[in-house]
Amino acid sequence: MNKLSSTINNLKDFLSLSDRQVVELNKLVSNTINTRFEFGSEFYSLNDVHPTTLGEALTPYLLADVLVTELDMALQARYVERKSAFEFEIDLTLEGMKRLLIEHTAITAITVNPVYASDELRIDNATQTIHHKVSGDKTELDGLYCIIDLEDGQSFLNQMTAEEAQQALYANCNQRLNGVNPYISQVKKEQCHLMSCLRRSLKNISAMHSVENHAYIATLLDLHDRQYTKAQELRKVAYIKNRYRNCVNQPSVIDAIFKKAQGAVVVPFSHASEKTERKNIDHSVFAPIHKDGTWDGDDFGMGF
Repeated sequence: MNKLSSTINNLKDFLSLSDRQVVELNKLVSNTINTRFEFGSEFYSLNDVHPTTLGEALTPYLLADVLVTELDMALQARYVERKSAFEFEIDLTLEGMKRLLIEHTAITAITVNPVYASDELRIDNATQTIHHKVSGDKTELDGLYCIIDLEDGQSFLNQMTAEEAQQALYANCNQRLNGVNPYISQVKKEQCHLMSCLRRSLKNISAMHSVENHAYIATLLDLHDRQYTKAQELRKVAYIKNRYRNCVNQPSVIDAIFKKAQGAVVVPFSHASEKTERKNIDHSVFAPIHKDGTWDGDDFGMGF
């Protein structure tokens, strides 16, 4: 903890942080440092993460003038194979993302809901209304939807299938967090699904330059995407023995689930129109996923 506090003090001097930001950073670290996460078949805590990497994780948010608080952010970890060590990762929580968007942009309301197989869902495009009757049975996820309301009266609806949400969860563990799985409870998995659906909606809105403060929306999305890209680059390393699991594959549990569900070739949000041999797959043509006409795809890619 002393090394983490020292890192925060160095950031204060280097970036001229306000006293409030320093207090919030110390609260974030002290209240989450014992958080557990899964790597391979074993569990670790944020105490196992190299302390000096906290500064690198925080700096992009601080440079973007995004106030880092315990209520809005979550500390996570990723594994860097070439260093045989964990590094800190920081990300917005679902409620934190919603609060920042409503406070700093033209967005006035955000609704993100999961829909389970036993729920009743009817979308009336003529009147632009959604009728969703929740059954309370959460045994099987059918999909998700997100509604974003703007100050000028516009509303945007976006949807995501259960398959798409699950694939975003796998990709977030397997690629962005470099094999570290923070989603070890059903509640955390659902939060990841909801955030993926929200991010898909935000990508649509950020592309509309007529929306007030669209640059701030793009900034929040970019902060995540830069972390995702960096983690993918870190995976491109030479053979190094993994001192945690004595192997180089990342990680055994997630890889097994991911490969079983998706195969060796991963195509976000789509399946080949028919089964073919791998060598004959045309990666430029995909058939979008539909479920009885309820869920529609988009061209903006994965929420995560």
